[in-house]
Amino acid sequence: MGGQVAGSVVNNTLYYIGNDGINGSELWKTDGTTGGTGMVKDISASGSSNPFNMGGFNNKLIFSADNGVAGRELWVSDGTSLGTAMVKDINPGSVGSMEQLGAAVTNAVYFRAYDPVNGFGLWKTDGTIAGTSIVKPIMVNSSSLPGNFSIAAYQGFIFFAAEDAAHGIELWKTDGTTTSFFADIFPGTLSSGIDQLMVVNDKLFFTARDATNVLKLWFTDGTAANTHPIEFLNPVGNFGVFDMKFINNRYVIAATGTTGTELYTFNFNPIVLGLESVIATRLDIYPNPSSGIFYVTEIPDHSRVYIFDQLGRMVDETTVANGSFQISSLPPGFYVARVQKGDKVVTQKLIKQ
Repeated sequence: MGGQVAGSVVNNTLYYIGNDGINGSELWKTDGTTGGTGMVKDISASGSSNPFNMGGFNNKLIFSADNGVAGRELWVSDGTSLGTAMVKDINPGSVGSMEQLGAAVTNAVYFRAYDPVNGFGLWKTDGTIAGTSIVKPIMVNSSSLPGNFSIAAYQGFIFFAAEDAAHGIELWKTDGTTTSFFADIFPGTLSSGIDQLMVVNDKLFFTARDATNVLKLWFTDGTAANTHPIEFLNPVGNFGVFDMKFINNRYVIAATGTTGTELYTFNFNPIVLGLESVIATRLDIYPNPSSGIFYVTEIPDHSRVYIFDQLGRMVDETTVANGSFQISSLPPGFYVARVQKGDKVVTQKLIKQ
């Protein structure tokens, strides 16, 4: 029997795609023993149902499959053949509707699906036909969800990227009943291209372009007023994130910036400031603290210096002249200086007296 390990664990049972050479690629399960391993159901009698988009909800497996008649649709399984069935034929006919499972909260699983009236939209399900419906048709008679479907569960809400005529593709949120526009990152009808929504530690992160048309990493605490770009990561170029983890009270990111793909680390602790490139050398700055004039070594004149506050907002931009730069106009406090040094981006914490 050939199988793919990628799947989902529900109630100590791993569900996965298996192929015994007779029934094609179908839904299988295992508890780690020979006796507890077997095909759950031959969903497509005419070939392979290729189940994927697997996720657990209410002690059952939610997934998509193609039974050879209805196309790829939403299915549910309790681990038995009799308890495995199509939830709803969202797009009647042989084409199918199911695109991608997204995220789950306590009352439902959210996913991207197509129906002939609303196009691609955000749907929810509790695993029953009565509990499966479109959340809100944001664009009437037109698809509202972009192809790069990005979604995350955060603080009891589902945050997702969606499109309407007034804002383009921007950030929305829903509790399954009330759906509302959340933030216009790129003001106007142009899209910010919201992508890579992820919850790390206690914050929701995503990538987007603002009016500068530069791709940045953003974060929010769930309020529009506290939704900001992390400017110090890459103030002068695009910043694409591959993955992010929270380790030892710091955020660690694999990302691509002006120096290529590197590993970065930062936190939001006001005492431990800003971003430090893991591989970068440090700026040699003195005196520090200073009343506003800082001297630097091995940094050529005319180099641009970007200054960030403790929230990661760029608050000043200056130039090295005669081996020094000034931030005299800024109020006393803690800052981070960032400058390009050869092929490295280097940073240093500053104390303005």
